[in-house]
Amino acid sequence: MKDYRFLLIVFIFLISETSCKIETDKNIDVEKVKQEMADRKFKRLTDAQIVQGAYDKAVELRKSALKDLKLDTLLCGKTDFSALSAKEKIFIEKIEVSCEENPFRDSKGKQVWEAYHYNIQNGLPLKDNIQKLEDGELVYSFPFSFEKSENDSIIHQLGLLNIWINKKELIRNL
Repeated sequence: MKDYRFLLIVFIFLISETSCKIETDKNIDVEKVKQEMADRKFKRLTDAQIVQGAYDKAVELRKSALKDLKLDTLLCGKTDFSALSAKEKIFIEKIEVSCEENPFRDSKGKQVWEAYHYNIQNGLPLKDNIQKLEDGELVYSFPFSFEKSENDSIIHQLGLLNIWINKKELIRNL
């Protein structure tokens, strides 16, 4: 009887040992673990560094998004920019074209819109910029003008390519 108990105990022990997988270096992707640890490190960045990084990244994204497009073919409200790769799209929360029919909706964005109109009315140059909106979002605006036909006349109209930057991904990559 004692032999059966001993065999049963040995059998249970062997099954438990073989069924539990023991983690070894062979089972762990060391490079992936190192990368995850590096991604989780705290980074101390100033607002100026974040804004400058967002501006630099947005300029890259704009160039990539407009690579195969002409500015005068952009439509108001357009949000599909297929030229962007998946790696680039992770930096974008939203992208769209604003114009008279589809302007900014928040007060800071309206101020940006009005500033561009002021520059046009006073013959000042239009330059791209980045703004921190009321809710902390970073939006890059790239101004362009396009022609619009109304009542048998051609009107030059202001358009803005707006790119909302994903701050979390931006900070990870700074």
